[in-house]
Amino acid sequence: MKKISAIFLFLLIYLANFMNAEEKIDVTKKPEPLAEKEFSFPKYIETKLSTGMKVFIVEDHEQPTFGFRILIPGGSAYDGEKPGLAELVAEMLTKGAGKMSAFDIASKLDGVGAELNISANPDHFIISGFCLVKHIPVLLDVLSQVITNPTFPKDEFEKLKTRVISGIKSEKSRPMTVATNLSKKVIYGEKHPYGMKKTEESIQAITLDDVKNFYTKFFKPDHATLVITGDVKEKEILPYFEKAFAKWQRGKLALLSLPPIKPEPLGVYFIERPASVQSSIVLAVPTVEITNPDYEALDLAASIMGSGFAGRLFRTLRETYSYTYTPFGYQTSSKFANRFACGAEVRNQVTDSAIDVIKEQLYLLATEPPSEEELNRIKKVKVGSYLMSFENSDFIASLIQNAHFYGKPMSYLKDYPKIINSITPYDIQKVAKKYMHPDKAYIVVVGNPDVKNKLEKFGKIFLYDLDLKPISGEKGKVEPIELKPEEIIKNYIQARGGMSLANDVKTIVIESNATLSFQGQTLNGKIIDKIKSPLMRHQFVDFGMFQSEVWLNKDKSWAKVQGNLEEVKDREHSKNVLDVAIMKDFNFLLENFKAKVLGKQGDNILVKLKAESGFEATVYFDAKTYLINQIESTEDTPQGPIPVTTEYSKWEKVGNFLFPSKVKNTNPMFTVELEQNIKLNEEIGEEEFTPSK
Repeated sequence: MKKISAIFLFLLIYLANFMNAEEKIDVTKKPEPLAEKEFSFPKYIETKLSTGMKVFIVEDHEQPTFGFRILIPGGSAYDGEKPGLAELVAEMLTKGAGKMSAFDIASKLDGVGAELNISANPDHFIISGFCLVKHIPVLLDVLSQVITNPTFPKDEFEKLKTRVISGIKSEKSRPMTVATNLSKKVIYGEKHPYGMKKTEESIQAITLDDVKNFYTKFFKPDHATLVITGDVKEKEILPYFEKAFAKWQRGKLALLSLPPIKPEPLGVYFIERPASVQSSIVLAVPTVEITNPDYEALDLAASIMGSGFAGRLFRTLRETYSYTYTPFGYQTSSKFANRFACGAEVRNQVTDSAIDVIKEQLYLLATEPPSEEELNRIKKVKVGSYLMSFENSDFIASLIQNAHFYGKPMSYLKDYPKIINSITPYDIQKVAKKYMHPDKAYIVVVGNPDVKNKLEKFGKIFLYDLDLKPISGEKGKVEPIELKPEEIIKNYIQARGGMSLANDVKTIVIESNATLSFQGQTLNGKIIDKIKSPLMRHQFVDFGMFQSEVWLNKDKSWAKVQGNLEEVKDREHSKNVLDVAIMKDFNFLLENFKAKVLGKQGDNILVKLKAESGFEATVYFDAKTYLINQIESTEDTPQGPIPVTTEYSKWEKVGNFLFPSKVKNTNPMFTVELEQNIKLNEEIGEEEFTPSK
């Protein structure tokens, strides 16, 4: 009975307390937030080892654990002509050291539950370790051997190469990985270290001597930094590292730098993946080095586009249109150059529509500042994540070490929340307009060949294979042929109707119905092109709201856009000469341009023309008829150089001569399609080929 009474009494007290609590709490009111605490950057110790290695110590006595992180400048960006070399160096360090084999190293670490990881990033190597405090001697003994006395066993090296090559082959089955790698190549340039990628061939070419030499060149203690974290004291832990690195020799290391990026021509980069039911899309633009004053605003802009559920791409591509499940957007964080990339994996049927949506969102960000509400939401996520991460001492360690490596003052880490919160909506629009405007975006798509035609409206299409090698254009694979440039041009003239076209036809008037397509809109207009020998031309373009004129009179050219007249020279003048020379003044082709036969590609013979002004064009002659199928060139614009492709089709007779009745001019910003009506030998006064004053 006493036991039952006690339980009954307990329940009465519990219910009374519960009812009192219910009376005191108003569940309809939102709880007040806790008082805001001022952020205080954690304390750390800065010192040096006798080897010259800079050391940062972040004490954390909550758990009996220990960790370290070593940063060594010089990573995969310094592979040279053998991409993948730095990765092999990092992997080989734990494949044998001192008297220990790879198995011995793994067993020793596993036996005490310790970790030792080594990786090669583009800018540096990272060596990190973790264990319980009582096992520090074991972990640092292994670290000492791995760093100062690696043996690089040949059998392990050959096994590693086989495994890495297998991984490269496996990557080809992951279309978004392929698209991301190609975006790096086109943004940074095929020969830029940030754009180069390891291949089966490059891994096969790496020798064990290459690995040893790379290790010797970059692994210098006086150029490295060490961060120590955990339940340690400075005076207790430093002797362990002094002992571990006692035999690590100092050395000179050349100032590490990289060349400027050299992006590929703007356009659409497409990799065919037959049988794919979805397309992997990446839109990317080059941004700035990590120390540039615009970097933080760009990082916020990137988050506005692709920061998970809060990002614009999530709200549009996923929620509004149901095109994809996980869109993304981010800015990279390398030392010398970076890129913004965004995209998604979508169904084949909506590939072009998804690109339209992404470009629309980039355009809105570049032309309209985000609302204060939207920007503050992104700021809270970014700053909140930053501050919460200080619960992790490893995060603090990496922050300090990276700031030192990138040349940022330590005050930057302390002021980061203030820096982010000081960025205004107009700052976002400013950097978005400068760097992220859709007219500057490179489009990369990996997908079914059936979607390729849908992409033509976005600009010239460059075809690549799964190994990221070009298969079209002058960089693509060509078959050598015996023909000389003079012979090809002679065959072209004969196909058109012979030299009498140049000699007997004095003038050509081309009246065209034109359709201008841009950003999902179309305009209809008229274009009148008048040509007279030698080297005279007047072109009038009229789309109602937009008008322009071009004049060529032998050695001079002018352009008039929306009423503004100016003389054009150099590359633009050379292009005007080419336009007339291919139409009828054939002798100027070889007089004004150096010609080089590149070879045969598919059904075309490629000939490169180059003027003294620097203007270049690649002409695609049909291998059977010798008529011109297309011309590729680059034009200078306020947004920078852009690729232009002019396609000629439906060649028909006008009198005794062949002319293209259809012409399509494509660049990344717009497409113009012409239906041409051609008249010969009409009277045209020479005054038409010079602008009136």
